[in-house]
Amino acid sequence: MNDGSNRNAIGARGAALRCGLALTAPGGRKATIVVATDFSKAADAAIDAAVGIAAKLDARIVLLHLLSIAPIAHADFVWVPTADEVEGWTRKSEASLRAAIERIHARETGVEVESVLADGIMPGDLLDAIEQRAADLVVVGTHGRGFWSNLVLGSVARAVVRQSSVPVLTVRPEGMDPESTTVLVPVELGKVVDEALDFAVGLASLLGSKLRLLYVFPGAEEVDLGDGGDMAASIATKAQVALEQLADPERLRDLQVESVTRFGQAARQIANEANACNAGYIVMGTHARGFVKRTVTGSVAEDVLQLAGRAVVTCRVADT
Repeated sequence: MNDGSNRNAIGARGAALRCGLALTAPGGRKATIVVATDFSKAADAAIDAAVGIAAKLDARIVLLHLLSIAPIAHADFVWVPTADEVEGWTRKSEASLRAAIERIHARETGVEVESVLADGIMPGDLLDAIEQRAADLVVVGTHGRGFWSNLVLGSVARAVVRQSSVPVLTVRPEGMDPESTTVLVPVELGKVVDEALDFAVGLASLLGSKLRLLYVFPGAEEVDLGDGGDMAASIATKAQVALEQLADPERLRDLQVESVTRFGQAARQIANEANACNAGYIVMGTHARGFVKRTVTGSVAEDVLQLAGRAVVTCRVADT
C-alpha cells in the first residue's frame, strides 16, 4: 500500500483513505485536470466528465489543443501551410476554446478553467505539454475526429494511454451515464498495483460511488470446468477471502466495497462485469511498454477500452 505520496491528487486521496491519513492534495497545491481536445463530440464528453470530477476535487481544468502546422512530406513534394492558413486555423481554434470555456462556466460549478493553444507534433509534444502542467489527471475523448479517431487503436491515443506518467481517463462520445454508481477495479491477487487501487478508492470516495473489486481467474470459463465444479468453488472462495481482506481497510472507512470473482478471458470478463454492475468507471493499471506485469495490464487494458463501452482510467505503473 502506498503511503499517500502519490503524485496525482485522486490517487493520494485513495492512499490516504487506505492508510487512515488526512485528505490533502499533494504539496497543498490545487489539483490540475488536463483535457486534450480536438473540439469533437467526444472531446465535449471528455470536458463534461472532467468538470464533474473537478467540481468534487476542487481542481482546475486546463483545456489543451495542439495545432500542428508542421510541413508534410509526401512522395516527391512537401506541403507547407501558408501564413493565411495558419492564421485561419489559429483563429478558429481560439474561438472553439473560448466556446468550450463558456460552456463550462454556464454549468456554474465554480471550476477554474484555462485554455492552452500550442503548436506541436503528436504525440510527443502533447505528452510534453501534459507533463509541463503537472497534471493529476488527463482526460481524452474516444472516437473523435482527426487524431483521436479509432479509439486507442490510433497511434496518438495509444501513446497517451501507454506513456502518460499520470492517469488517463478515456470517455466515449455519449458521455457518462448519470445512473452509474460503481467504480470497478480489476486486480490480480498477490500482485496488486497500488497506483490503480489507490486511484479507484480515491475516485469512488470522491464521487460517492461503490467500489467493486474484480478478480478474473484466467484460462477457463466456469461453465467449462465440468466435474471441476468443486475446484471452481474453491478458487472462488479463496479469491473472495483475499478480496475481502484487500477491501477491509476501505470498509472500515465507510466506503461501500463489493468484491467478485469471475472465470475466463480477462478483458472480456472485465467488460462483462462492467456492464453487469453498470460501472461508471473502470480503473486499470498499465505499463508504458504494454507488458503484462503485476496486474491486468498492457494489451488487456486496450482490449477493455474497446470492449467495455465505458469510461476507463489507465494508471501507468512503474516497471520493476
